[in-house]
Amino acid sequence: MESAGPSPGGIGARSGAAVVGLRRSAFAAVASSPPVTRGLACALVFCFFLQLLLGDAFRKQFSLVPAKVIPKLWMLLTAAIVELNPLMLLVNIAVLFFAGGALEPLWGWKELVKFLCMINVAGFFLLTATYVVAFVALRNVLVLYSQFGGFTVSAAGLLLGLKQAAPEEEVRPNPQSQGLRYKYLPLVF
Repeated sequence: MESAGPSPGGIGARSGAAVVGLRRSAFAAVASSPPVTRGLACALVFCFFLQLLLGDAFRKQFSLVPAKVIPKLWMLLTAAIVELNPLMLLVNIAVLFFAGGALEPLWGWKELVKFLCMINVAGFFLLTATYVVAFVALRNVLVLYSQFGGFTVSAAGLLLGLKQAAPEEEVRPNPQSQGLRYKYLPLVF
């Protein structure tokens, strides 16, 4: 009589081993990442759970609300760590560990922090200006009270920085696959 469970060499055992291997490599990548990159990833995860727990009370203070930027200028910086979408959180953390882990040793932690601050302030300022123009054109006050947040602006900036630092390097998911040069990564993102 045959058993209903997966055979020792079957697809279930191979996929389980692949998941365990992927988990180990992810933990190794996190453990070997530079300190600012690791700290920023922890801040993203912490703020994601904090905004889930506290809800609008947290988001109204730290996410970008175009109507409230003038009295609360810190929103231009803190909106980056208020990630509203769990899927984008995972994608942005993966980009952070990949690009931030490569750029932090090249630039140093101070330059990386300055770069991310400039990228966030500029990106969220332009987003605020866009929504002010949309308010003027549409005459709809609700446009000014939309909430925005996320690390996507920073992740795109990190990929552009990686493109500038090493444009001819390649990313290969495995040794047999075709590589993708760093200079094309911002287009894929």
